[in-house]
Amino acid sequence: MMNHQIALVTGLLGAVALPVAAAVEAGPALPDWFERNRVQAHFENRIEEDLGGMYRDLHPAIASMGARVLTRIFKTTGEGAWWPTAAGQSHESLAGRDLGREIAEDAHGRGLKVFAYYRIMCDDYIEREHPDWLCRDAAGKLVVEPRTRRRPQPTHVICFNSPAREYTQIRLLELADLGVDGIYFDSWHMPEICTCANCRTAYEKEMGQPMDVSAGRGTEAYRRAAHFVGRSIVRTFAGWKKVVRQKHPGVLFAIGSSLYPCFDTQMQITADLLAISDTSKTEFSKPFGGHLRAPAATGVEGTAKRQGFMDASFAVPAYDVQNALGWSFTRDSCDGRPPLMWIPFTRTGEEALFSAAASVAYGCIASLHPEGLQERRSPVIRPEALKTYEPCYALGAKVSPFLAGTRPVQYALIHVSARSRDARIADARALWVEFFAPTLGAFEALKEEHLPVATINDAQLEHGVPTETRVLILPNERECGDAQRAAVKRFEAGNGTVIRLDSGAGWHLAAEKEALKRALVDKIERSGQRPPIRVRGPAGMHSVFFGERGSGRTVACLVNAFGWFRSSRERAPGSAGNAPSPCSGVTIEMDLEPGAVERAFDAVTGTQLKPVTKNGRPVLNVPDFPVTACVVIE
Repeated sequence: MMNHQIALVTGLLGAVALPVAAAVEAGPALPDWFERNRVQAHFENRIEEDLGGMYRDLHPAIASMGARVLTRIFKTTGEGAWWPTAAGQSHESLAGRDLGREIAEDAHGRGLKVFAYYRIMCDDYIEREHPDWLCRDAAGKLVVEPRTRRRPQPTHVICFNSPAREYTQIRLLELADLGVDGIYFDSWHMPEICTCANCRTAYEKEMGQPMDVSAGRGTEAYRRAAHFVGRSIVRTFAGWKKVVRQKHPGVLFAIGSSLYPCFDTQMQITADLLAISDTSKTEFSKPFGGHLRAPAATGVEGTAKRQGFMDASFAVPAYDVQNALGWSFTRDSCDGRPPLMWIPFTRTGEEALFSAAASVAYGCIASLHPEGLQERRSPVIRPEALKTYEPCYALGAKVSPFLAGTRPVQYALIHVSARSRDARIADARALWVEFFAPTLGAFEALKEEHLPVATINDAQLEHGVPTETRVLILPNERECGDAQRAAVKRFEAGNGTVIRLDSGAGWHLAAEKEALKRALVDKIERSGQRPPIRVRGPAGMHSVFFGERGSGRTVACLVNAFGWFRSSRERAPGSAGNAPSPCSGVTIEMDLEPGAVERAFDAVTGTQLKPVTKNGRPVLNVPDFPVTACVVIE
């Protein structure tokens, strides 16, 4: 019966606004319910609680905070489906109930759109009945699903090149039939290498030669195998999305990008996967270059957790700078569409508000997981816990209408190359010294100068530099491919400025980094490439700029330094940081003629801002703010 079922399924701105932003690419449209709700909710609970009716209390509680979109469990790890399924088994506790449909209908009745969290990486039925559908690592061993690794009998990861692909497709169609608005795919989907029989057969058919990963991670043969897994993941999600959309055109795919923002591992998670995602599921603590700080009992900043090759001479970047670049890279690899960022483990309202503000400022969707909403091991909802998060949703309501449909201003772009990363993937020191340090240093320099900066990946550069870009920064130009070199040449011929970094100049060294950053900024200033907009203010503040084609609107998102706290999972018990002083003396300069600004205001406070003229250009003075400002310029 199962095989028969599988067989059935198989068959920025307008011309009157900032001139360089006029060519902002809109990208594929996302529905208003997603774009106009920049602060959403996320909650996880056991099926037993929902079977007892907890969702009837949970959903109105979530809505009462101000949330209008909720991501919640519809199946996690290897358990059976929370609805009657034609593929594999339903959860043994259902007793005939269609719990999934009950949950979706109740959420909609409370005014909530709902993402269905569906854990695709393992399945108890497949584990038992089809062990040949499971992934195997380079040594031929079964790959443990990370959420089950501490169980006496862990389950294992399913392979997308096996019939599990069609099995899962049945499930996804069933989920969409339940009426959910989106499907949320967590984690890394497949391991970096899979040597199961299904993958070996598919690899040989595609590549014309047998798979051989025996020589290890640093070899070209290993990288080819990892890239094959990456293509398998992309093909599978693209196929699932096509089939689901044919029947349910409005269902969104939130596809996990796992450690892609960190970019220090997982070659199987690629820019192509982010490009086909309606929204990339990501997380708050995903620092570009990986986690380099460890919590300490004496304070939230902790001490530098240096890798083995790092000595005291190394410049360890600020935590918020690392995260900001990781978020930017994820967003930009989605062609500017907002990633869906899971934000868990906040313990105070202040931490939650800073987290939401930082996420939104960088063009993401803050998907807050409200801590303390339940007593431990109790299904009872605690109404007093909701108050902690209400200011976050109030912030979202104020700024979301002005960010909906916008995309980042791409005045300056930093090339972040998977080709360069992969060439050093087996050498941690070279990866940091020659790749992460120069890339982070360039981003930090432009971030501190509050210039519009975004990223461009390998595939995007091959297609050409965007027309509004004036400065392109290449950390490793010698490793560019032919199509990328041709794109760079065309960009320079069109009067764009290319800045080629010397990756061996010592960007990783505390003694050299500041001078290198200053030299980079000097080169940009000497190039004569005037930014369409920039901010003056504290170096620790973050400034991110967005535009919408044809709207005549620019949005400058400003957020105070947010590296002063860690999630409760990352910091030592009892440690706590102190929020920075409010940002003051902030101004916004625009490369426009006097009188070109018709209206400007801070969407957070509603304060109207009147331009003044300095050096022949309009300037806005931004009132002091403790957390964030969202300045809308028309």
